Amino acid sequence: MRQGRPPEMPADPTPFDGPRVDVEARLGWLLRVSRLTADDPDNRSLAGFAARLRATGSPAGTPQISRWETGRLPAPAAIFARYETILGLPAGSFGSIAVGLRSALGAPRPVVPPAPPDIVALRRRYDLVHERLEDAEVAGGTWLAFADILRTDGLVVLLHSRVLDALLARLIDEMMRSVGIAYTTRFTALATLLTRPGLTADVVGAIDTGAREPGAQGVVDAISLLGELGDAAAAGRLLALLAGDDATLRLGAAHALLNMANVGTLPARHTAAMGRILHRLDEHDPAVTVLAGRAPMPAPRCPPPAPVRRRPPPAADRFALVAHARTGLEFDPMLCRLVAEAVASRYTERRHHAALLLLASPYRAAVAEVATGVVGTDPDAATRRGAAGLLRYVVGPPQVPALRRWLRSERTDLRAAALGALPHAGVPAEAIGPDLAAGAGRPPRPTGPVIYAAGMTGHPLLRRWADDPATEPSVRRTARWWLRHGPAVLH
Repeated sequence: MRQGRPPEMPADPTPFDGPRVDVEARLGWLLRVSRLTADDPDNRSLAGFAARLRATGSPAGTPQISRWETGRLPAPAAIFARYETILGLPAGSFGSIAVGLRSALGAPRPVVPPAPPDIVALRRRYDLVHERLEDAEVAGGTWLAFADILRTDGLVVLLHSRVLDALLARLIDEMMRSVGIAYTTRFTALATLLTRPGLTADVVGAIDTGAREPGAQGVVDAISLLGELGDAAAAGRLLALLAGDDATLRLGAAHALLNMANVGTLPARHTAAMGRILHRLDEHDPAVTVLAGRAPMPAPRCPPPAPVRRRPPPAADRFALVAHARTGLEFDPMLCRLVAEAVASRYTERRHHAALLLLASPYRAAVAEVATGVVGTDPDAATRRGAAGLLRYVVGPPQVPALRRWLRSERTDLRAAALGALPHAGVPAEAIGPDLAAGAGRPPRPTGPVIYAAGMTGHPLLRRWADDPATEPSVRRTARWWLRHGPAVLH
């Protein structure tokens, strides 16, 4: 594909389970491998790509591009957008990943002095964006543009309260039902609006309304947004949810508090209060699992921290090497690190963001293929569970035949993996046929994962559950929520 010396591939030298990772090396890796696998040979050439960047208004030359792509120099937000444009990717494909990674893993964002806004140009831009927001389907990049306009320094956009409330409600609703880049773009747009002075109360109110709508699913993601605020008021609100009786709200609060603990915005007194609340919860509560080791807790609920693993566990390492072999690309140490983290890291947020990087990368299809094989055949149960978690991020239509077979399997782990991955595969109910009902058991038992899979695919089971008076009331409410809101958001 290329001649001459192979380009330097970024690597993350930090310990595998250490307290920090090299965020900029990971983002540089995403830019580099995406450019090197481009169909256009001019984009694969450093000099050719520099010429394309100059045509978009960037003065960057080949040395600066090389520093961005190896993580030695943090790439500004505008550069991620220019890569997306040149490589023909949807708006926000890279930028939303970069914002999320830097925010969740505590990396300082590149400081770019704000330029004085051109009010006339911004008004024209907003007119175009608002027209797109009135369409039946809105792309994630449009929501990012909307959030970017509202956060612009010096710009005051006066929206009628009903208009703003309706847009925020729609954005939250779509985020709760979105997959892949559609999810990351909407989450990033909401995080941007949430932290904009003057809009925080509106967004918090919209999150609360959306999360508390009877029957709503996807609530954990909505509540976890509150961790982006990073202030004492948000911490107090989240601790109240963590101490409450609603298990779903409690789990969302745990993820939000985890984000605050990671980036150092959780006040010490709230950290201590979090430990006391966790000590009162059942040790098997998912919220306790998410926050394990992040708060001081009295013995015996607080086991000593496990020693830092300096390299991936062997099973995850083998999985990563198989994924590398399937791509046909040169050896890529970052690929091995990311797959291993997504499968085997002890940190919830580390697994999540490693999987998002793989989702946005050209490795996605190969990783999905390998993950499917590992879930089905690997002898190690922990590796199978980790691969099933990764599959939820990278799954696509090619994996659906295997998932349909798993729904009819006698193995409970395969049925669970299928129900976890199917909602994110981006296929309608017709692609699943009667297999979802088979996965729900005989007779079908509408558990949370089954209802979620039915909702995201628009399956006919929803109407049956919604209309049958014999169905449990909570299931009827959730089925009706899906019938009102619609299936998965894919773009």
